[in-house]
Amino acid sequence: HVSEKPSWDQAYLTREQVAEYLQISGRKVSDVTAKGELPAVKLGIGRNATIRYRRSAVDEALLKMRIN
Repeated sequence: HVSEKPSWDQAYLTREQVAEYLQISGRKVSDVTAKGELPAVKLGIGRNATIRYRRSAVDEALLKMRIN
């Protein structure tokens, strides 16, 4: 029996997956992204661009947030 991987166990994550992974609200993810504390990748142009987060960057940002 193979256990199902969590939704955040992949290279690129949505805002909702980051929130689940870090156990914070989606709003908090947006806030720390806007402050530049959590780097995001913008796919596309303008208001309809999709935002994704590299899992490795999320892990690095989490370490920095814990230290500060």
